[in-house]
Amino acid sequence: MTKTTPTSDTSSQPRGRASRLARMLSPLALSLLLPAGAALAQNDPAVGAILELHRQAQYEAAASRGLNELLVKPWNHQLRFVVADSLQRLGRTEEAIAQLEALEGTPYADTARTRLQALRASRRPAPQAATSASMPQAAAPLPAAPLPQMPQPAAQTSPSSAYQPTPQVAQAYQNMPRPPVAPVAPAAPAVPEAAQGSATAPRGKAMLPYVPSPLISQSQYISPTGAAVVDRRPSAPKATEAKPEAAAPEPARSAAAKAIVDLNLEEKYYEVGTEGLALLATEKPDDEVRLMIANALAWTGRLKEAQGIYQSLTGGAYANDAKIGIANINRWRGRDDLALPMYKEVLAADASNAGANEGVALAMRELRPRTTLNVGSYEDSSDIRRKSGTLTHRWHDGKGPNVYEVEVARFKDRQISSNLDEHENVFTGRYQANNLQLKPTFEIGMSNNGADRGLYGGVSVKVGENEDILEVSKVNWGVLATNPLAINTNLSATHIGLQATRASSLGNVTGRLDRYNISDGNNITTGSLRLASNWRPLGNHVKPFAGMEFREAKFFSPAYWSPNEGFGTVYGGLTAEWDSPDATFYASGQVGERLYGEAGQSWSASMGGKYWIATDMSAGFSLWSMASRRNGAPYRAKSANVIVEKLW
Repeated sequence: MTKTTPTSDTSSQPRGRASRLARMLSPLALSLLLPAGAALAQNDPAVGAILELHRQAQYEAAASRGLNELLVKPWNHQLRFVVADSLQRLGRTEEAIAQLEALEGTPYADTARTRLQALRASRRPAPQAATSASMPQAAAPLPAAPLPQMPQPAAQTSPSSAYQPTPQVAQAYQNMPRPPVAPVAPAAPAVPEAAQGSATAPRGKAMLPYVPSPLISQSQYISPTGAAVVDRRPSAPKATEAKPEAAAPEPARSAAAKAIVDLNLEEKYYEVGTEGLALLATEKPDDEVRLMIANALAWTGRLKEAQGIYQSLTGGAYANDAKIGIANINRWRGRDDLALPMYKEVLAADASNAGANEGVALAMRELRPRTTLNVGSYEDSSDIRRKSGTLTHRWHDGKGPNVYEVEVARFKDRQISSNLDEHENVFTGRYQANNLQLKPTFEIGMSNNGADRGLYGGVSVKVGENEDILEVSKVNWGVLATNPLAINTNLSATHIGLQATRASSLGNVTGRLDRYNISDGNNITTGSLRLASNWRPLGNHVKPFAGMEFREAKFFSPAYWSPNEGFGTVYGGLTAEWDSPDATFYASGQVGERLYGEAGQSWSASMGGKYWIATDMSAGFSLWSMASRRNGAPYRAKSANVIVEKLW
């Protein structure tokens, strides 16, 4: 029986990565462009009847009808796997092997290889040596063994990878640029799920024009003191987990527990997690079912619930799988320093564990010092143009929890209609003390625009069990406003912000409130409420979201967005994301409607990616565009960024 924890070899040479990137983009394109076709395949009555026969343990009929159906539907990989499983249970080993071999190169390849290894080993007279680090061990199959947990049909996202955070947000999402959750316009640009669940809009950024620079972008590992540290949540996992070698007979299971196993086979991870929580409230299923539930919860972003179940499994037969699950969650949350010892603990007991080997490689990569260059441009329909360049160096205190960052940036803003041209040089230092109780992040910065200088700084802390974020700071409003007039008048602002995230049956709900007292006497208040839904109607890589946001100003100023009548909007959209240890890609779109004030109909689209061109260097990009209404007129804006990162 197989289960799932991330597997991949991050030490592979660059020359093989082009083909992996092509394989990565293919399933993403299908998830974006062919959801209807996928739904038709899933609802095929003939295939559904065969799956039902298999569930009822009528393996002879399932195998016979399945083989006939494969003659006309050879592309149906789930059907082929079910046929192989039926043949295996009937003792028709050679036929089962033939079907499993045909799954090479499909989303079921990892599970098929594990089955093949077990089948071939069972024909040998003596036990074989341990498998390689890239292939999980599996016990010889038992005729009555339950179906294995199916892998996600596409590699996943980050971070911290348990969806991986792709269980994976998200290992691959950290340091990847994304548009702010609260946009320059009425509708917030969509952000990959890896960044949902925390306010990705940095201090001073909420609902302000997008500044395509890492200085105040959520792509930084240490967010500016007014910015929440991005919660690197997963999207859907890629991996294979090994069942303990001493395979026990299938335990007696209730009808509800068997339903969980069936849903897991069908890769309905949201349903597995939701129904699994209900099952745990009424009974204590066997460890294998509990592990399925924990994995499904993690892969659909419900990390807190998943972690509790993983913790209950750390002393049993699935201890290694549970420890990898907990380590993945830590990594997706940006705590690679906590994840690394847990991966190493698993390797001490099982040196060939693929999930732990991958986790060590990814965590050590994230803990290395790095220098990042971010070059960006921004323009909008009010004739404002911005060019920016930012150089950032970040490092940990050894492999410890504390993070340091220094940064130098230059912004050049121009308004064509007024022929106003201004620039600002900014120097910033940050320190994130994860070893302290409130996990404070401190920031101090100095700016110079040629005529004036300014000193800025602040602190953010995490409060309570849910780590709600409180921020107090003095910010450079001239840079945040993305307007040369704001730089020319040397505007600054005092800021206080609060952000909280709560899990619900529908998904994670994040609320944020910010207040800015600007040096020209104006006050700006912004707020947002966003649901990162657990619902997956188009597959595990496509994630719905919805939200609302508002902006209020004491009076109108031509130097920055300050709606006279206020601004309120509701929006909804989809984010599709996919990543592997070497590459990450996301695409997102949303539409919005007016609630009150200046707001009107709006849309926003964004996409971005990151690719490791070598073991110590990556290149990434982000694109963003939006349309809405401001000051009673149509408004458009767009931005582009290119990011290069070097590890030391």
